[in-house]
Amino acid sequence: HDLAPRALEMVAGHHERADGNGYPLGLRGSEVPVFARIAGIADAWDAMTLHRRYAPALSPHAALRELQRLAEAKFDVALVAELAAELGDYPVGTAVELA
Repeated sequence: HDLAPRALEMVAGHHERADGNGYPLGLRGSEVPVFARIAGIADAWDAMTLHRRYAPALSPHAALRELQRLAEAKFDVALVAELAAELGDYPVGTAVELA
């Protein structure tokens, strides 16, 4: 394989979760490599904002709020906070109705 070791860790661990309920190894917290934690958040964001057969797409704003809600148990809290800071309160694609 020609992938860097960090890339392999990312791919292998992006379904691991902070609470240890992820897979394939059931790693928890800082046992999950940082690039895998980042990829896990990105993967969850992507899944939440795309329409799937079993669930409608969430708006970018709603997906961000859901990631924040799940952060303590499922994701790295600091990394989710970094994502939220970068996206802002109303990420691109969020419909805002003004009164």
